[in-house]
Amino acid sequence: MPSVDDIAAEYVERTAALDPFYATYDGIAGHDHELPDLGADGFAQRAGLDRSTLAALDAASAITWALWVLTRCARRLPASKATPPLCRST
Repeated sequence: MPSVDDIAAEYVERTAALDPFYATYDGIAGHDHELPDLGADGFAQRAGLDRSTLAALDAASAITWALWVLTRCARRLPASKATPPLCRST
């Protein structure tokens, strides 16, 4: 599972390729001579990238949350400090 940093880096790289204006504005070299696809296909590709990136971030966040819960449970914090109900003993 890629980390949030890896997902963000890939998003910037792919966005620069799909939208050279963005790349030039952000100072990413290698796209100064290119133009973005302003047709329906170009917009669909950029929207698809946004959707896939958000899905990847959701998955990475779910993993991060699960690790947080497991870490807190493993440390056996008092129930008052362990927010998730999974950690509380009955």
